[in-house]
Amino acid sequence: MKFCLIGYPLGHSMSPFIHMQLAHLSGADLSYENIEIAPADLTSLDLFHAYDGLNVTIPHKTAVIPFLKELHGKAKILKTVNTIKKENDAWIGYNTDCDGFLHALKIADIALAGRVLLCGSGGTARMMGYLAAGNSCDITISVRAGSTARGEKLKSEINAVYPKVKIRVCEREQIDSNETFDLLLNGTPAGMYPKNMEQTPVPANIIQNCSAVFDAVYNPMETLLLKTAKQNGAKTAMGMPMLVYQAAKAQQIWYGATFGAKELDDLVIQTNEELQRRFS
Repeated sequence: MKFCLIGYPLGHSMSPFIHMQLAHLSGADLSYENIEIAPADLTSLDLFHAYDGLNVTIPHKTAVIPFLKELHGKAKILKTVNTIKKENDAWIGYNTDCDGFLHALKIADIALAGRVLLCGSGGTARMMGYLAAGNSCDITISVRAGSTARGEKLKSEINAVYPKVKIRVCEREQIDSNETFDLLLNGTPAGMYPKNMEQTPVPANIIQNCSAVFDAVYNPMETLLLKTAKQNGAKTAMGMPMLVYQAAKAQQIWYGATFGAKELDDLVIQTNEELQRRFS
């Protein structure tokens, strides 16, 4: 079996390591590789006819949808895809990020509830926004200057499914420094290795008003956002458990693999150690 990850850029990716470790645990004979594709070059999925399935990351999680025959499960609601399976020569889209995200919050004892500051409007932020709306959270979507229209589009799409949920959109610089939030969710590349490590998705004076913080960025293991949140006494959850658990769910979809909770928790530790070895 052959699988790959598509995205751009992928120099930071730990996906091949994780998937090959999962294959070792399950006894599967498979290969896995990264394939960088710039946004302008994603014109179809014909290039991947030799693969049995794909993972999808930034910036293609919504861009791949027109090339799929159908969306399955939560991907139908979320309208964002991170896992694709070939079935009878057709591409079927799934979302396993949601499983990984909810697990990461659970093990950090963070509730998806109350007032949520959602940073970003791309595929990962979209997934977290839909799940927050499904839990009746009060959501503020924070976007970069000039990206308000994209944030408003996401708001409209979420409200089409959850019309009673209160959602507002604002540029990050316009957030009132006196506002408090129960949970900050970062779905942006801010803080990511190697170019964005000195960035946070919102200013420090906003972070200090958040009781809990989840950062989907996993490289580095502890981003500037998480460091700042910890200094302010907030609960924090890092992106690596989400990455490992979504990968395990992808292999379950691709070929029926099953994994024990301890196996996956151990793999989170192993992957963090490998991350440190490669990028420290």
